[in-house]
Amino acid sequence: MDIFRMICLALSQGLILGLLAGLLRQQWRHRKNPDFHYTPKQLEQGRKRWKTGSKILTYTTFGMLMLGFIWCLYFLVLALVDPGQAEYANNLSEMIVGLLTIISIGFAFYEFLRQGQQKEAE
Repeated sequence: MDIFRMICLALSQGLILGLLAGLLRQQWRHRKNPDFHYTPKQLEQGRKRWKTGSKILTYTTFGMLMLGFIWCLYFLVLALVDPGQAEYANNLSEMIVGLLTIISIGFAFYEFLRQGQQKEAE
């Protein structure tokens, strides 16, 4: 079980580092583009901020969902291997799923607001 726990920890670290590296690479490549300049209009700046916020929330939500999957799988295997810890594993899995539900609802609400602003701009 310790080996499986270490595998889950390594997958979690790899996922977090990979997402951060991808985000930094995307930002570096995006800023390198000479066509990337803010216009003086406040509306255009607001749209760009919403788009940037959407990208950040997309990466965060995806990362959290993947981490939740890894650790829920770990707790499932823990409950199967050691039935004495089944209640503990079940409680932690429920907590993870509850947290991911809140994060997903927040992301969906943010995207709903962004879609509304895009329709207003048209």
